[in-house]
Amino acid sequence: MTALPKNILTFFNDTTRDISTAWKPDWLRSELEEAVWVVALDDDLREVTGQVKGGVRLRWDIRLPDGLLIERQFTLAHQHAKHLLIVEHAWKNRRSIETTHRVLILLIEYLAVRRPADLQQLGLAAVTVDDVEEFAAAFEESGFCGTAAYIERWSTFLEKRCGTSSPGPTVTAYLLAANAFRASGRIDTRYVAQAIGTDQRRAYVSRVFGRHLSRYGMDAQGMGESDQSSQGPVTGQTLRALIQISKAASRIPNFKTWDLADTATISANISAYINVSTGRTRTMPMRVGRQLVEGCMRWLLDVAPHAEAHLEHVSRVVTSQGGGRHAPIKSIQKAEEVCAPGITEVAIPRLWKTLPDSHAATRIHTAVCFAVTALFACCRRTEVLELDPTSVIDSGDRPYLDVTVAKTRARMRKPIPKALAQALSSLNRFKLLWNAAMPSDDPLLARRIFFRISNRGLSPIANESIYVYLRELSEYLDLMDEQGNRFVVRPHQLRRYFAMTFFHAYSGENSLPALSWFMGHDSVQETWRYIKEELTGSELTDVEASMAMAAVYSDDQSAAVGVCRILCNRGLGYR
Repeated sequence: MTALPKNILTFFNDTTRDISTAWKPDWLRSELEEAVWVVALDDDLREVTGQVKGGVRLRWDIRLPDGLLIERQFTLAHQHAKHLLIVEHAWKNRRSIETTHRVLILLIEYLAVRRPADLQQLGLAAVTVDDVEEFAAAFEESGFCGTAAYIERWSTFLEKRCGTSSPGPTVTAYLLAANAFRASGRIDTRYVAQAIGTDQRRAYVSRVFGRHLSRYGMDAQGMGESDQSSQGPVTGQTLRALIQISKAASRIPNFKTWDLADTATISANISAYINVSTGRTRTMPMRVGRQLVEGCMRWLLDVAPHAEAHLEHVSRVVTSQGGGRHAPIKSIQKAEEVCAPGITEVAIPRLWKTLPDSHAATRIHTAVCFAVTALFACCRRTEVLELDPTSVIDSGDRPYLDVTVAKTRARMRKPIPKALAQALSSLNRFKLLWNAAMPSDDPLLARRIFFRISNRGLSPIANESIYVYLRELSEYLDLMDEQGNRFVVRPHQLRRYFAMTFFHAYSGENSLPALSWFMGHDSVQETWRYIKEELTGSELTDVEASMAMAAVYSDDQSAAVGVCRILCNRGLGYR
């Protein structure tokens, strides 16, 4: 009998494979529908005095903001995760299977926080390529505290009950009345976990979340002993597991149409996050800062006007073709086929293969506008992303930026260069052009300057997305440090670069009061703690000596300055 051609056999294989609930792998000792799986590895599963010992326990009964994963509303997501874990069975040790299970849970929680309706209706089919990239950025920044948005969920909880999430007497009084502290003075993690809708143990082990809670005067000692945070090896391990999950999805016929099953695109988009450095955010070197400023200004002057003109043409074509509300990216691609040649200056290798010119140009323009705003206005990430179209105020000779300070939610008006005002105005025009082509129903979009385009259309940009955009900007500008290594800009480095440049340019310690105001700090002492982390030993000694002498000759009557005056009088003969 003649064998069928190989391509025919492959077709039948791909279109008939499925997962049967009547079958389970030999390593799974539990039933498929059970909430806790017992997995046998290395023949270590045994019974001791009536209890099963050894193996691995994989829990599916985790708590999400809207209930347990094993509850009815999450049936589809629950089934998808189990199917993917079974198909991705190439683990060789305990850590491999536990990592795969953990990443599936993190991915489900990521969606449960950001798009709960999509998760409940579509399960893991709702995961887009953009989601995966933002998941990677959030995990690199702050581990599962970032992907699960613990800090944002805690802030939302406080704002609903106290009217504010800023540390202070109002919040403290509420937490004391709610018995949020134990007798020892430590924060009760049961209270916090219930407040944000997660399991107690998962809230307990996050170092990042523990540090955030300490801002409220809470003794968070002991939290974070097993944190899976933004350490390079852990990030790499997590994202490699995510790629394996994508491969598993591509091997299941019913899952092959998912974005999550597009392994090639997902691998390309998150590969840059796999090998990351560890520890404290690196300060941006002076050379990189100059490259960044020069590159951003060159973009705003030479490229952005052409990109805007191209986008205007694309927007008109998309609108004439019926709009791009239902298939945004495809609508853009179709429109660009009839437009003039694109903006060749935005040819980033990775983006060039996957995004239309107008979309790529918009991403770079967004990153440029974020960078110059965070740098020239000395703003935190959230302060930039919360700017609205009325935030830029033109008073004639000098434009100002109306900013909501992230820590206190107070409003402050900062003087800014005209170039920054023009950049933000141009970004808002980009948004209006896109919104004309693909109208959005999101009411928050009208109150934000910064936005993003995805397969779901137009929306306000998420906090973690900006890491992706800055990484692309760093690639576009070819930023290199003194050793010739690629330098990737991170949001907080921009604010710190402004602070250190201002400090050294304007008489060091004499600049602290003005710098403190610009940074939105409550006191000069807070600014000084920020600055001295970046000074060398000799710089620190000189500045502290100058500050001590200034205090001695001031009218400061504090006890510490009094002691300093006595020591100077006795030891140095100062009068």
